[in-house]
Amino acid sequence: MDATIKQAISAIMPPVFDGNHQRFVRQLRTYITALDLPESKIKIKILTCLPPQIYSAMKNLCLPAYPEDDSVTYVDIEENIMKLFKPKSSLI
Repeated sequence: MDATIKQAISAIMPPVFDGNHQRFVRQLRTYITALDLPESKIKIKILTCLPPQIYSAMKNLCLPAYPEDDSVTYVDIEENIMKLFKPKSSLI
């Protein structure tokens, strides 16, 4: 990839969580794809994009590990974000 294109892509701002978790995850995937990061850096970039309230809630889902631990993958993080906002089913 040309250096100018890489510089332009790196200037793209990460997605901002607006309350819609599905849109946020889709935008996050697109953002990561545009950055063309090696797999080893994807999880780190995702974690830096998470708002504090999502990171805190997701951290609890990863226990006893922490999201930044090697045992937690970026796929685990995506799945946990979706779990956080999955509507609760009603027994009515």
